[in-house]
Amino acid sequence: MTRLLYAAVAMLAVTSLTCAETNAELNEQVRKTEIAFAETMVDRDLAACAAFLTDDSVFMPNGKPSRGSSEIVAARKLLFEVASAPFSWEPQLC
Repeated sequence: MTRLLYAAVAMLAVTSLTCAETNAELNEQVRKTEIAFAETMVDRDLAACAAFLTDDSVFMPNGKPSRGSSEIVAARKLLFEVASAPFSWEPQLC
């Protein structure tokens, strides 16, 4: 029984190692997501921006927090209504 347990644990360890992503792959996922999020500002697409947010998202412009998707969208709405994006950004990963 003990050998079977050790074998099962070993198989799980090997499986998790083969499924694990490298740091470079994870950095690339974050970079692509950040670029896609920034594009919502360029495209003036508030609905697409909202799709990146969750109920536990927090934005802190000027030190005043906006919490949750609906509050953040309401606070950022004016930024999306002007003709051109008032700011831009790109990822800066190490």
